[in-house]
Amino acid sequence: MAILRCYEFIQHNTFHIVIERICRQIKGIGDPLVSMYARTYLARKGNEVEPALKNHLHLGYQDFIFHHKVFSAPNFPDKLASYQVTAPEYFNLYSPALDWLLSCIGYNATQNEFNKILESYKETNNSTILRHVINCFDATLISPQADKIIALIEKADGNTPRSKLLISLGSSLVISPPSQEVVMPIFEMVTKLSDQLEDPLESLALSEVFIDYSLQFCTIKEVNIMLESILRRAKEDTASDAVQSALKAIIQKIVNNVSSLVAVFSLDNFSLVLDCVKGSNQVEVCKSILQAFSKTTEVPNDPVVIGTIFTIATTVHDSLNSLSFFDDIRQSSRAIAHFIHKVDYGMDLEKHLNFFVECRKSFANLDYVKQQLVLSTLRLAMRALQIVKGKHTKKTAAFARACISYCFITVPTMEDAMIRLKLYILCGHVALANQSLPQADALFKSAVKLIQEVPPRVTDQQNSLQTKQTEGSLMEIIESLLGLLVAIPGHPEQGPFYLIKGLLKVISDYPFEEHSTAKLRVYVKCLPLLSAQSQVKSPYGFSGVEGNDTLYGTDAAYLTELQQMIDKVVEDILQLVSNLSTAAEEQTKNYPELGKIAIDLFNYLLSFAQLTPKAANLAVKLFNIAKNWPLNNSSTKKYIQNSLDQLSFNPQPLSQELYKKLSS
Repeated sequence: MAILRCYEFIQHNTFHIVIERICRQIKGIGDPLVSMYARTYLARKGNEVEPALKNHLHLGYQDFIFHHKVFSAPNFPDKLASYQVTAPEYFNLYSPALDWLLSCIGYNATQNEFNKILESYKETNNSTILRHVINCFDATLISPQADKIIALIEKADGNTPRSKLLISLGSSLVISPPSQEVVMPIFEMVTKLSDQLEDPLESLALSEVFIDYSLQFCTIKEVNIMLESILRRAKEDTASDAVQSALKAIIQKIVNNVSSLVAVFSLDNFSLVLDCVKGSNQVEVCKSILQAFSKTTEVPNDPVVIGTIFTIATTVHDSLNSLSFFDDIRQSSRAIAHFIHKVDYGMDLEKHLNFFVECRKSFANLDYVKQQLVLSTLRLAMRALQIVKGKHTKKTAAFARACISYCFITVPTMEDAMIRLKLYILCGHVALANQSLPQADALFKSAVKLIQEVPPRVTDQQNSLQTKQTEGSLMEIIESLLGLLVAIPGHPEQGPFYLIKGLLKVISDYPFEEHSTAKLRVYVKCLPLLSAQSQVKSPYGFSGVEGNDTLYGTDAAYLTELQQMIDKVVEDILQLVSNLSTAAEEQTKNYPELGKIAIDLFNYLLSFAQLTPKAANLAVKLFNIAKNWPLNNSSTKKYIQNSLDQLSFNPQPLSQELYKKLSS
């Protein structure tokens, strides 16, 4: 057999004849165990030279079944006793050879081939052979014969425990479903056997396979029955590491394969089984449950279900500490945040807010979760506003203020100054929408003060050896704040522009990086805001909130103060442009965006200011800076040309004169 390939030198295409001849010769080997391994070796060598040839495999299997009669001979037990070997131990010696032989037969086998193998097995009733037959053939061939295999399992001898046979069968059935007629008989047989097994580990191994089976083919009632059986056997030896590992595997299989996690959480036995898991296994199980729940679209509204998941989330939170990996903290935080986001108490908004209060106390160490709590609470306040259709009653107004107060208390507990800044602005926005002006003032004032605490650079969370700039993100936040300041009314004691003045003061003192144009960009963006403050009617506002256009209108003192602010901002802008232009002669590469800033200021000047000879001279200066800037890219050049073309449509004589001067 070792030199089987050499027959190619004697005569071509004779491998099938040679292999079948050797297969028949093996029958002459007297020792059944030796002959079985000889057939296995022939199967291996035959697969090398003729992979499609299977006739010798079937012959080898039939010969093995025939030799099985030796095992039932009267003197066979005495012979095994002389070798000090039990019958199960002896049959286990056949397992590797039998597994290989049946695997070769089972590769690309047809249903007819499997039926013949199963029919031949009936001559033995050997459970070891039956287990290999089930393991080595495709699940699609096994499921149509599930009823016959169940009958064979009941008749099989005890060399291989019946539980292992059912585990092998169950592993195939969860891949290829059986007919509906045998689903419940198989389930009843498994639950009955699980209770009869003496070893709880053996029972749990059986349940691990068939819990998946019951999830796929049975109702939630059968799942609860299976969990009851698991609970009963687990309590026999809860402290065992093996039992703990088995329980962990069972619960993870449930949460990963069940169609409705909420339905499983409502089962009384599931919570009891979960309570049996202890230590590190409990933490891993709780993480698996949270991860699985975060991927579903189900909305928990049952207090029992919410309480169960909340306890699970608390367990995960308490397992994290300063030594935990960043990814572990991030994944756990997001899973808990997903749960909080999905919770729904229906119209009982106060109960929902109380739930958020409890969450803030329980998840105090996770900033991402607290961020989600703030966002969910703001959504709750807006939902109350939606329910009353924008017109608060005394009760709903108090509830909205309570939600905003919750956020005002929660935001300062976070470490990331950038996130706190975003949330302060968002909370202020919601406070304005709910006509809570004192709270909005406090929130926006906190946001303006917080800008000073945002560092110019922060450590990259993914790589602690690197830092990244915060300038881009800070600019986006400041621009959104400037847009909101248009609709925010002034303070009766501190004046109509106290927030704008505070913002400009903070920006002036902020330690931007050297050669940064951020301060200039903020001042330029302030011009549309100040222009909007001078309009008779504000471009936008909040329902029920009177803006500066209503409170101050055309008041002379108001307009005078506004003009002074505009003059100061323009003066600061021109000074910054001059400084940057001078510095650019030495370090041009640091200011590629200066051309765009200059043309932005040019457009703001023409759009928001009255065009006077003095303003026209300033416009010419800005346009020349933008046009002649050497680092302009193609989009900036196009922007400059479009700005000039737009000026040509202004019919005012001074505008036309300016256009001719700039286009010449």
